[in-house]
Amino acid sequence: MNDLIDIGVAGFRVDACKHMWPGDMEAIYNRMHNLNTQWWPAGTQPFMASEVIDRGGEPITADEYFHLGRVTEFKFCDNIGSVFKGGNNLASLQSWGEGWGGMMNSYNAWVFVDNHDNQRDHGGGGTVITYHDSYEYKLATAFKLAHPYGFTRIMSSYDFPPGDGDYGPPMSGNDISDVIINPDGTCSGGWVCEHRWRQITNMVKFRNVAGGEGGSADNWWSNGNDQIAFSRGDRAFIAFNM
Repeated sequence: MNDLIDIGVAGFRVDACKHMWPGDMEAIYNRMHNLNTQWWPAGTQPFMASEVIDRGGEPITADEYFHLGRVTEFKFCDNIGSVFKGGNNLASLQSWGEGWGGMMNSYNAWVFVDNHDNQRDHGGGGTVITYHDSYEYKLATAFKLAHPYGFTRIMSSYDFPPGDGDYGPPMSGNDISDVIINPDGTCSGGWVCEHRWRQITNMVKFRNVAGGEGGSADNWWSNGNDQIAFSRGDRAFIAFNM
C-alpha cells in the first residue's frame, strides 16, 4: 500500500473488512504513508473505505469501523431501490438521510446505487437498481448526487445478461477487450460505462457546484406523490417527475 501511495495512489477500498478485526486494520493503517506531496498538501492521509455489509441483526456492525474511514452503506442501495422501483413514492424522500431505513450517519456513509457485487445479486442482493433498469437508474443516481447525504461513489460496469452473476468481461481472444469510446463519449463493445452517461456526468457537475456532502436539502416541495423538488442552499436546484 505504501508503494502505491508513493507513486500517487490517493486511497483504497478495503474488501471484506467485516471479516477482519478493527484493531488489526488500525495497526495496518497507522503504518501507511501520507500522500505524495508532488500532488497533495503535506500531511494528507489516504482516503480509506471499508466494505462492511451491515443490514442489521448481525454481531458485526458498521460502526465498529467508523474510526478507520468511510464505511459502505448497503442499506442505501435497498432503500433507494425501493423508492425508484415504485415501492415508495418520491415524496417519501423528504426525510431521506440518517435513520431512513436504519442508515448510518452521513459523515461515515459511503453510498452507491449499486456495486459490482449486488448488481449481480452477490453480497446480499436486495432491492437493487442496475443499468438494466436504465431510466430508474438515472433517476436514482441523480437523486443520490443531488442530495447531501453520504460520500457518493459512481458505478461503471461491463455488460452481463440479467441473472448471470458470474458472466465475465468482454474478451478478445485471451485478453480483456479494450473499451470502445463512441463519438458522444459513451462506451460500447460490451462496456456500459455508467459514469459516462450524460445524465450522470452532468449530475457529478451539479454535486461539485452544490458542495458535495453535508448541508441540507432546502426549499423542499412535492405533490404528495412522484413529483419533488429541492435546492442545495442557493447554489443548485433540482426537480424530479417520475
